[in-house]
Amino acid sequence: MASSTFKQLLFSQYITSGAQVSIGVGAIAIGLGASEGLAIAVTAASGAVCVSIVDQPAPARLKALQLFSAALLTTVTSLAVSYLHVNVVTEMIAVLSISFFSAMLTVYGKKALALSFVCVFALVIGIGSPIVHSGQLEHAAWFGLGALLYAFYGLAGARLLMYRTKQQALAESVFELARYLEAKAAFFQNDADLNHCYSDLVAVQVSLVEKQQTARDMVFRHVVGARNVRLARILIGTLDISEKVFSSHADYGLIHQRFANADVLMLVRDLAQKAALDLRRIGYAILRGREAPHPVIYKAEMIAISHELERIAQILPPTLTQSAISALEGVFQRLSAAIVLIGEVHAVVRGPKDQATLPEGLDLRAFLSTNTFPPAAYFREFNFQSPVFRFSLRLTLAMGTGFILAHVLPYATHSYWILLTVAVILRANFSVTRQRRNDRIFGTLLGCVFIAAVLHFKPGFAIEVLVLLLALGLAHAMATIAYRYTAAAACVMAVLQVHFLNPGAPFAISERLIDTLVGAALAFAFSFVLPSWEHLSIANQVRTLLKAHARYVRAIFNPATLDADYRLARKYLFDTIALTSATFRRMLNEPRGKQRSVSELNDFITTSYTFASRMAALHHSLEGETANASRVLTDPVCQRSSELEEIFIQAGTDSPAAMRGTASSSEPSQGGTASGAENVDEAALLLHLRDASIQARWLASLADAITRSLEEGATVHPLAAPMRSTP
Repeated sequence: MASSTFKQLLFSQYITSGAQVSIGVGAIAIGLGASEGLAIAVTAASGAVCVSIVDQPAPARLKALQLFSAALLTTVTSLAVSYLHVNVVTEMIAVLSISFFSAMLTVYGKKALALSFVCVFALVIGIGSPIVHSGQLEHAAWFGLGALLYAFYGLAGARLLMYRTKQQALAESVFELARYLEAKAAFFQNDADLNHCYSDLVAVQVSLVEKQQTARDMVFRHVVGARNVRLARILIGTLDISEKVFSSHADYGLIHQRFANADVLMLVRDLAQKAALDLRRIGYAILRGREAPHPVIYKAEMIAISHELERIAQILPPTLTQSAISALEGVFQRLSAAIVLIGEVHAVVRGPKDQATLPEGLDLRAFLSTNTFPPAAYFREFNFQSPVFRFSLRLTLAMGTGFILAHVLPYATHSYWILLTVAVILRANFSVTRQRRNDRIFGTLLGCVFIAAVLHFKPGFAIEVLVLLLALGLAHAMATIAYRYTAAAACVMAVLQVHFLNPGAPFAISERLIDTLVGAALAFAFSFVLPSWEHLSIANQVRTLLKAHARYVRAIFNPATLDADYRLARKYLFDTIALTSATFRRMLNEPRGKQRSVSELNDFITTSYTFASRMAALHHSLEGETANASRVLTDPVCQRSSELEEIFIQAGTDSPAAMRGTASSSEPSQGGTASGAENVDEAALLLHLRDASIQARWLASLADAITRSLEEGATVHPLAAPMRSTP
């Protein structure tokens, strides 16, 4: 597994992006150094490094916006700091104003985080540079030239490697889907800890949703030409596989109770693990641009599981095992359906590159993230209820305090290192701040040991420059997946820069370590100033998730629902579950006194997951029974589905009467039939809908308990949990 993970990383977009950054910055520095001298090369390279921070895999249009915005903002920042870099008072003005402005940019979400940081990074670089009493414009011009050159280079690289980047994003989503299947397989270990399995499964689902959206944003844009259509078709296939796997949920407690230590559990586990291996092979084929190997053979497990299910049904009393066998059969059927879809994806990967087609009537643009940055959104956040505004004040105060502290320390040769540490550690979320604090300290220790060993052997200027460029690439490659290695690489870069400018400086390594510890302590202390604890946003997310359930139920049971509408409702629900789960997991990393309704939220998220899985299974049952005919539902079924949707609508809004009108699309009259015109098993559907309604009311009671707990500051226990069976 370690070998395959290394191969996966080696060919990933992260290593490619890191290599691009090293080559681009190195070319700018070496080119200008040869023609203009070392001082100008360092200034221009600083501008290039600032812009390279935002050079992450992204659609070409978004990348162009990010790169040139970063070039403009960092150049203006460099110019402002050059003019204000004359005394402590003016420098403090620069620190406070630029820190606040950059932190407010986080209002635009994850796609603006890097842009927010580069402004602070340019500020810190400016403060760490020698005071410029004249030629501020010239200094800013060379800085801006390096930034602009890198922006053009980054955009050219993005366009040149667009197809390769699509391949890498798609492959990464396939690998994550394989991880999701492996997490599912863990439920069938004889000694499985089901609570731990659920926790792992939901955590992987959060990552899977994120990776799949990244793949959509890359692959579903500019779908022109046979090879781009092929990638889009593969992604659609893997999204359908993920839903099949998602719908394979069952009452695992009942299964383990009835079939403890039975061979059938191990066989189902092996089947799921084989499917995960099959997906990994597809992922490697996509990642390396090669033909996929032949699909995995599942015949032995399929026959063995079918035989075991028949044998168990014959030798044990039906009343004792029927529900457990039904649950296990449901898992087996949906895993089998997922394996069929994996085979179809194999056929697309292995087939002629010009024969893949997309489903008719499917508008891929509807599944893309928006890339707009409206100015009004920035100014709307200027209030103390806004988490973004509170974070901006928090960062500004921390940076100001760090600036003052840096000037009173007796050794403050590189005082800007404290500011840089504060800037990279302090985040809007407490849990992220704490994790980055630990990673920064560990990474700095690692980097100090490494660079001390390198400088001890005095390898020469050329080798030291090579180490610097490799560190730059590693820092960029690991920034979003393993920050501690980015911190280690950043430490190597910082000490080498000091070594180049002042080869005799004996205390650079020890100063780097001390400044990191001081900055880390300062950032962590300020994480408690004007905090925005996760529980403050939980109530809104719970209501949003209830509405997402209502939308999904409507998409399943409304006969007029198009395939694209169903896919959008499914995506919205999965995204919302993942968002709520991510918020909950961050809350668990906050101080215990700031955690609210932990058990209720855990039950709410887990039950939301199982309910959505139940609905997905129902959707596939309806599709299977009406594959060759228009879906026709009886009035009782439509009535029950409408009542099910109404449970979520009422629970998910503060004004149920106003929202009830939105349920009209699922009113019984839209079933369009009398009871005699049915083409689905009405009795079975009504039974499933009855059980689903029990779960829905349980979710509504949990949501009410969570909301009241947050309002009253005390835990309110809901009704007893219902059984969690699955059709």
